[in-house]
Amino acid sequence: MHFLPLKLGGRSMRRILSVVFLSTILAGCGDLQPLLPGNPISDAAKQAIQQPDPSETSTTAQGRDANSPGGLSTANAQVSATAKTNPDAIFCPSGSWYSPTDKMCVTETQAIGPFTRAMVALCKKYGGGESACVGSRWERKFAVRLRLDGQCPRGAIYDASRAGCIEEGEVYGPFKVRDVDECRRRGGGPACDSMRWVASFLPVRLTGGAANRRLLDFYKVRANYDDVYAEVLNFYPAGRRNGCVAFMSTALRMSGTPVPLSEYIQGDAVSLVTRPFASFLQNRLGWRKITSANNLQPGDVVLTEDDARYPGYPAHTYMFYGWSNQKAGIGWVIDNQDFIHERNVFGYGTYNFTPFAYALRSPE
Repeated sequence: MHFLPLKLGGRSMRRILSVVFLSTILAGCGDLQPLLPGNPISDAAKQAIQQPDPSETSTTAQGRDANSPGGLSTANAQVSATAKTNPDAIFCPSGSWYSPTDKMCVTETQAIGPFTRAMVALCKKYGGGESACVGSRWERKFAVRLRLDGQCPRGAIYDASRAGCIEEGEVYGPFKVRDVDECRRRGGGPACDSMRWVASFLPVRLTGGAANRRLLDFYKVRANYDDVYAEVLNFYPAGRRNGCVAFMSTALRMSGTPVPLSEYIQGDAVSLVTRPFASFLQNRLGWRKITSANNLQPGDVVLTEDDARYPGYPAHTYMFYGWSNQKAGIGWVIDNQDFIHERNVFGYGTYNFTPFAYALRSPE
């Protein structure tokens, strides 16, 4: 990062360059309180973790099944019909129903899994037993205590793009009926009736970010990327080498977002410097911060951590295109360095020079 004098729109200023030189570097939930080491799981609870639930065949359970939103038949035809009439209904296996308080599918005495790896690890740690802890039905109160009261069960992180809770490439329910129907159509089989799927079976749904979607649709076309490059060179000849903001601001303008070419914030050019660029999107256009990379959606504008020498100035900005290997933190991005290419989103290394700090997403 360097300070350089620059003429733009007839004005001179000192600006911070916010990218690295591609030419010189090619790779360029709460605390667990219910169980403590001195207070292991009781024998009664241990035996109840995965015992048959008598309520499933009782008239009470059948009545609850018939009257609860989650009490849906597992027959494919029933799921498909419900998906058409009430797609946002919550699916639970036959004989169980969704408890908004417990945030799980339950019966009178049991919670329906499978459960997250983090929950299973604690179950084993506190004496639940190997086979019982990996089972798909636990004693209800026990499961609630290990789950915690967050949006996602212990160990999972909410992924806004899929509207689901993800842990190590798997997504945890309860799921909506429409998603179960889609899972079956994709060949998910019996797993679609459970509370854990491979994450790819839950469709990506972009929420909010109308300008981001326009940006994505525009920027993912190679000819449009080339047009951005050519336009950047008209006002900033060093664009490929130092012009991450020049590329992003130009791509936004060309896709319909009015980022000004000749406007300054505290002496820095909005279309050339990371700090005023991010400030303009947030304070003038109402874009919001996305602080977890796990919630990234295609089309989000990412800002990295600051250059250590220049606090307050993110070192780089790029458009997030999608995950190449989310578990390894490798994403597909588009920036001044190249058209769609891989980047280590979280760390230093190949195609990365500073880790993710936050992303910006426009209103709907």
